[in-house]
Amino acid sequence: MSNYQLMAIAKRIVSKQLKSFSYLSLVLLPMIVGEAAVYRNQEFLQTLTAKQLSLGLYQLMPGVAAFLCAVYTGVLATEVVADREAKLTEFLLAIVDAKT
Repeated sequence: MSNYQLMAIAKRIVSKQLKSFSYLSLVLLPMIVGEAAVYRNQEFLQTLTAKQLSLGLYQLMPGVAAFLCAVYTGVLATEVVADREAKLTEFLLAIVDAKT
């Protein structure tokens, strides 16, 4: 499979996810809330030392990994459901005559 084909598949999946409510609620809303929290606490973040900041980031890593796994699972589940729906539609259309 060429890179062009892979990019076409990725573009289709991403465009479908951007339209879904689950993507908006799992990815975009937490990003907006996180950005608002960072903007609100700018003075506090500027007083942190590099060691404190790195320790805080290390503590966030398990949560970020779990979040990314949940998002990836949601993407896969959406694609499986779409594939099953397409197969069911093809099966139902194959039963009917072309004239009908």
